[in-house]
Amino acid sequence: MSNDYRAALEGDVVASARKLVNALRASGQRCEALREAILEGNEHGWYVDDRGVAYKLDLLELLRDVDTRWSSTLAMIDRLLVNYPVCLVFISLIITNTLKRR
Repeated sequence: MSNDYRAALEGDVVASARKLVNALRASGQRCEALREAILEGNEHGWYVDDRGVAYKLDLLELLRDVDTRWSSTLAMIDRLLVNYPVCLVFISLIITNTLKRR
C-alpha cells in the first residue's frame, strides 16, 4: 500500500470531500465558472482517461450532503468522483489566476 493511499485512508475523506464541494459551490459565480470549465474542457479535450483518450463530462453540478437525507453523503461523493477531473482543472485555474494577479 502506498504512503499516499495510506495517508488518505487515515484522514477524514468525507470531511475533505465536503470541504471541497462547499468551497467550489460557495457562490453563484463559482458554480457558473465550474459549469463553464466543464463546457470549455469538453470543447478542448482537457479530460483524458488513463490511456490518454479524451472524453466529455456530463454537465452536472456538485451536490452538497444534507443531514436530514441519509443518502446525500453518498450522492455528494459519487458526483464529486464524476466531476473530479473538472475540479482539478478548476482549482488549477484559480491558482493560476491568483498568481497572475500578484
